[in-house]
Amino acid sequence: MNLKLKFAGIFILLLGVSAQLKAQSESIELVSPNAEIKVSIHLSDRIYYSISEDNNLLLDKSHLGLTLKNGTLGENPVLISVKKRKGEDFIKPIVPLKFSAIKSEYNDLLMHFKGDYAVEFRAFNDGIAYRFITNKTGDLEVMNEDFYIHFPSNYLINSIT
Repeated sequence: MNLKLKFAGIFILLLGVSAQLKAQSESIELVSPNAEIKVSIHLSDRIYYSISEDNNLLLDKSHLGLTLKNGTLGENPVLISVKKRKGEDFIKPIVPLKFSAIKSEYNDLLMHFKGDYAVEFRAFNDGIAYRFITNKTGDLEVMNEDFYIHFPSNYLINSIT
């Protein structure tokens, strides 16, 4: 009976580790409000992202990170939670041209990680943005921002003449 309990405990432990590894290896997707731009985020040793527009791959397996004086955010990320939402802001330009306010629609993806930080991606109809958010106390000294972009191997650039 004691051997059965040990086996059951090991099985439950392996099942939990397997579920965590599966969650870490899955892609998280975010699309723009008009569904033309898609950001796919993959977590492994870093935070990797790929961007496509109308099913055309623009950036593939790019990654990001933020190096602080006492550690690096985005290195070996352990995902705690994911929250998606739709957002809408009205931006008032300092010098209005045609409009006094510009409507900005976006879809938002907020990923919280172990280590007291989060990464937020926003997908707009004409682009994407990201930012690091931290709840760390005290002064933080940013040493470097790692922002690597990798184009697909078959990437073509059209020149404007």
